Amino acid sequence: MLNYGEGPGKLAGQLGVSVDEAKALIRKYFTPYPDVERFINSVHNFILDHAKVGTILGRVRRFPELPAIGEMLEKMNFWSLPGTARKNLAQANRQSVNSVIQGSAADVARMAMILCERDERLRDLGVMMLLQIHDELIFEVPEENVELAKPIIRELMEHPLGFELLVPLAIDMGVGYTWATAKA
Repeated sequence: MLNYGEGPGKLAGQLGVSVDEAKALIRKYFTPYPDVERFINSVHNFILDHAKVGTILGRVRRFPELPAIGEMLEKMNFWSLPGTARKNLAQANRQSVNSVIQGSAADVARMAMILCERDERLRDLGVMMLLQIHDELIFEVPEENVELAKPIIRELMEHPLGFELLVPLAIDMGVGYTWATAKA
């Protein structure tokens, strides 16, 4: 939950430790990942200035309550905010980071699905996309075409956006007569 901006108060309550211990745990958690903490903080700062965030493909989530909270924050710190404003800001912080991360993941999955569905080579091989389960795509492929289809599906799923990502996508593939055997 820390990746989505859970604060020390909530973490302390969940773990049954003091707020100071929770702060220390949060610091320890982010020590090897300073860029993750910077990313989270940049999203939190962005929503205060813009009252919205976007996914990698530009889908937008708005936070209309934030301009008023931002004005209050110019005059006081987070802990001095009225309870409702503090709660709304904490919620917006969590939702904004989640929207960027999960929304972008959904963009990637959706684009991979579209590319696979439209690909003539896969269609000629008799490949049918059956369903999506979270970040997995399930295909039905004639047995004689499995080895021909796999590199095409891999390429489309690892490069779904038309541009290279800073962190390359890597997929795992499995083959089986059922989803369970394909995952084994």
